[in-house]
Amino acid sequence: HPLIVHKLSIMRHKKTGSKDFRELLNEISMLMGYELTRDLPLEEVNIETPLTKMKAKMISGKKLAIVPILRAGLGMVDGLQRLIPVAKVGHIGMYRDEETLIPHPYYCKLPKDIDERDVIVLDPMLATGGSAVAAIDYVKKAGATNIKLVNLVGVQEGIDAVLSKHPDVDIYLAAKDEKLNEIGYIVPGLVIDCVFLLTRKTKLPLEVKMVIANALAGMSASLTANLIVFRLRGIVLLLYLLISATSGSLCGLLAQRVTARLKCIFLQKG
Repeated sequence: HPLIVHKLSIMRHKKTGSKDFRELLNEISMLMGYELTRDLPLEEVNIETPLTKMKAKMISGKKLAIVPILRAGLGMVDGLQRLIPVAKVGHIGMYRDEETLIPHPYYCKLPKDIDERDVIVLDPMLATGGSAVAAIDYVKKAGATNIKLVNLVGVQEGIDAVLSKHPDVDIYLAAKDEKLNEIGYIVPGLVIDCVFLLTRKTKLPLEVKMVIANALAGMSASLTANLIVFRLRGIVLLLYLLISATSGSLCGLLAQRVTARLKCIFLQKG
């Protein structure tokens, strides 16, 4: 689609800022949602317009679940939820070993009735395919049978990896990229590290990653429900973790000051 191609080109540009990147990610996710939901079943119902009664078609109560792969997949959630606000949201946390390229799960929280829902797994990048395969494994173990994988960009290696393990999963890509480079990154790829403060190269203990996953999930829920208190809790927690990781540095000092200010705001809100 021309709109997706145009927006994706902006997301690839190295000068694109984080604000524009997040907005474009939201917009493309929503545009892709039209294709994702093309096969939703309809049923005929009786309604009444201001002028007359009529038979109309509406979605027949199909249950959906949206499952982003943390961290970057969170940026795609809001766009889809605008189209399907009744969909429940789960979260799966993965980080990739930069040397072996093997994904390591550190968090998984899925809707209790996910076995009754069609599941949409979200991740902007489909590189080696390891994270997508592991996430789909989790979803299937929880009982889901109808699963779709949604990525902005991907390469043939990732597509082949997913289909070799899960041939029943449909893959939706906004663009198929050229290749993986020698360290497993998609070329030409996206400015993906603009989405979150912590980049792929950040070295944090597993326990910290789990806490961050909970904080990010809480922040995502707060944005959806417009609950300021949850949002502040997530921000304060992330800044606290940054202080622990950067204590003694200029960044750590700045984070301390911002955290102190946010704590004051948080207490006032409480």
